[in-house]
Amino acid sequence: MRMRLKVLIALSAVVMLALGCTSARRIVRDRLPPPHEVEGGILFSYSAPAARMVTLAGQFNNWAGTQGGGRYDPTIDPMSDEDGDGIWTIVKPLPPGRYQYKFVIDNGAVWELDPSNALTGEEGGFTNSLLIVPDDIAYTPSVVTGMELPGTLDRGAKKPAKQEVTLELDRPDADEVHVAGQFNEWKADDIDLKKGADGIWRTTLTLEPGTYTYKFIVNGQDWIEDPANPDKVPDPYGGHNSLLTVGAGTSAVEPKKKEKPRAAEKPAQEARVYPAGEVVIELDRPDADFVHVAGEFNDWKPDDIALTKGDDGIWRTTLDLEAGRYEYKFIVNGQDWIEDPANPDKVPDPYGGNNSVLTVE
Repeated sequence: MRMRLKVLIALSAVVMLALGCTSARRIVRDRLPPPHEVEGGILFSYSAPAARMVTLAGQFNNWAGTQGGGRYDPTIDPMSDEDGDGIWTIVKPLPPGRYQYKFVIDNGAVWELDPSNALTGEEGGFTNSLLIVPDDIAYTPSVVTGMELPGTLDRGAKKPAKQEVTLELDRPDADEVHVAGQFNEWKADDIDLKKGADGIWRTTLTLEPGTYTYKFIVNGQDWIEDPANPDKVPDPYGGHNSLLTVGAGTSAVEPKKKEKPRAAEKPAQEARVYPAGEVVIELDRPDADFVHVAGEFNDWKPDDIALTKGDDGIWRTTLDLEAGRYEYKFIVNGQDWIEDPANPDKVPDPYGGNNSVLTVE
């Protein structure tokens, strides 16, 4: 009996030792180095043994095609796991500069920070991993497709001079105003505007030539586009970011002033009012793969109410609603939150865009 007990204890010790070694090997394997220079560029590594596909998305490739409201493209910068050990890698010949990035798992299902890189940045309200490529790289960089290329590829050429740009917002009713954009990694409380005697808020930025998206933040919570600047691009929330272009010449290109339309050019719009009970809402998007609707009637759950596509290409669903006022948005292909283009009744959302409004009596 004692001999059998000793054998069991010895076997248990061997099993525990083996498990400990396996765990240690896993920890060592998962502790990958952050992005660093190798022959030919910057090496990115990510551990995902269960993944079927991993790609690299960042400011250097228009966020894998999604910048400006586009669709995720899995053919942009795919990573490889040639030896099947679960470590996915890619080498990118990036020019010197600062780049935000993420790893994209299984065709866009999950977007992950780099667990091996403690540096982070903010863009559009999202936290991303941050890579800083130094000036003294040994490889030959290639042109990137991001919206903003820091510096110049020709290190022998003279760097364009920074230029001053004044931004202003006519909001005399505001208590405080800030501006955030690609020029400050979308930090909400970093750049404050000063209110003049005329009630207009202003700030002056010193920027390198390039294109920058931005928004104003009013009273610390309302993110709005620049109403005086007609240049804009879609943001990820169904609204827009204003677009600022700083030229490489002697002066900056400041935001264009929007001309106010004449009253005759503004068509009259009437709000929708529905009787209580079954309410049919629809979206004319025949190109969409799938459409959902979310709003105050379902606690803004994005995958709770699906619309059905008709033979005419229009997506429809029927809601059973009590009398009241409901804000809502459509979600196209699981990622594009858009207002109802057929409904003129809308209110600002917290992200600088609008929510459609449904009134039931």
